[in-house]
Amino acid sequence: MALPPATARSMLAFPVEFAVSTDAGPVPGVIGLDDADGRPLLMCAPDSGLPGAARSRTVAHLRLRSAWPTTDPEVHLGVTGRLRLHGHATCECCDTQHPVVALEPAAVLLTRGLHRTPVPLGDFLAADHQLGPGYLARVAHHANHCHAAELRRTASLRTGVPARAVAAASVTAITREELRMSWVDVDGAHDLAVPLAEQARDRDHLGHLLRDVLGPDLC
Repeated sequence: MALPPATARSMLAFPVEFAVSTDAGPVPGVIGLDDADGRPLLMCAPDSGLPGAARSRTVAHLRLRSAWPTTDPEVHLGVTGRLRLHGHATCECCDTQHPVVALEPAAVLLTRGLHRTPVPLGDFLAADHQLGPGYLARVAHHANHCHAAELRRTASLRTGVPARAVAAASVTAITREELRMSWVDVDGAHDLAVPLAEQARDRDHLGHLLRDVLGPDLC
């Protein structure tokens, strides 16, 4: 496993399940989680009680497991801190405006069974974790689930194989320097590495570089 701060940030960047609670108990209606430089952003259903708790700056606890492939499934990340209102976000599948609540970390803990590893807060919030392996894995997962057509087109353009002959294509890894893909035609499976125009500096820059490779419709 990576050092605790890097592990914790990668877990936060790519959650698979999570729950939020306060001293009053579990808070239902939290439907999305994003990572803003180590500060969890919680998208809420319109009837969730979390925005009300944020108005009074309530202390809350976030507990999650990660989909980051190298994470031990028995390891959980816990982040505790005060809530604050962070505005609204539009759902990807409808036009509903959802309140967003930020959790300002005051304590971070990795747990596995009875074993507990406190994570130094300053290290957890460090900017050099922004493009950590968990976030890069989440971007690859998103590309594979939402941009299959763009991936097949990229495989065709980069190899010269007609688009109609590319049966499937998927991202196998993303780094700061390149996009790695696997693609399939009648001859079988092939690997492809596509260099990015330059080394990605941050998340916005990585998105720009990936759109240069995969097309402007990449979200």
